[in-house]
Amino acid sequence: MVSVSRVPQPKRYDENSDLSRQQVIDAALDYVNQFGLAALTMRGLAKALGTYPATLYWHAGNKSQLLGMLYQHVLEQIQLPHPHIPWDEWIIGLARSARAALRPHPELAAGFLAALPVTEGSLDLADATLRVLSRAGFDDQQLVHAYNCVFAAIFGWIAEEFAADPGESDDAWRAEFDRLLAQDGGTRFAAISTRKASLANKAWLLRWTTGPGAPLDAGFEFMLAMLIAGLKGLLGGDIARK
Repeated sequence: MVSVSRVPQPKRYDENSDLSRQQVIDAALDYVNQFGLAALTMRGLAKALGTYPATLYWHAGNKSQLLGMLYQHVLEQIQLPHPHIPWDEWIIGLARSARAALRPHPELAAGFLAALPVTEGSLDLADATLRVLSRAGFDDQQLVHAYNCVFAAIFGWIAEEFAADPGESDDAWRAEFDRLLAQDGGTRFAAISTRKASLANKAWLLRWTTGPGAPLDAGFEFMLAMLIAGLKGLLGGDIARK
C-alpha cells in the first residue's frame, strides 16, 4: 500500500493573530525583490504569507500605504553620520550608507526619492543634509541647488547602478555590442572601440549586466570625489557669492 503524505498547509492569519506589521513589511520586501515592484499585489502577498488580503489591509492598509512602509523601512537603514564631522566627510558617509541600504532592494532604488513618503524620518534626512550644507557655506538659493545636486548625484547613481536586470540574455547583448563596434572597421565608434576592455559592461549605455550583481564600486567613489570637488569649487568661486 502506497502512503500519501499530506502537503502542509500555510498558516492562516487573521487580524487577531500574531502576524505583525513588520512581518508583512519583510514579506513584501522579499516579494518585491523576487518578483519585481510591478508584480506586488495585496492578493499575491497574502497568498505568499498564507493569509487573506483582508488581513494585510488590517495590518498595513492599502497597497499605496504598504509601499510607503517599504520605502520608510529602507530609509531607516540609512545611518546618518555624526553631525559634527567635516561636511565633505558627512556627505560621503551618507552616500555610502544609502548605497548599502538600497543595494539589496534594486526595485525600490529607482523611485526612492520620488516615492518616499513625507515622514519624520524623511524630514530628519532632509534637515540634516541642509544643516551640513549650510555649515559648509551654502545659503539661500545656492543651498537649495547644492541640496538637490547632492541627492540627485547620490540616489540617481544608486538607482541606475542597481536597476533591475532586463532579464534578457547577456550573450545576446554582448554579441550585439561586438557587432556594432566591428562595423565600418571600428571607425564609427572609435572612441569606444579603442577602450573596449575598460568600458564594456562597466560604463553607462555600455552595460548588459545590471543590479547588485554588477556593482560599480570604483565609479561610485569617483563620482563622490567629483561631487565634493565641485561643491568645494563653488564655495570658492563667484557662484557661491552671488
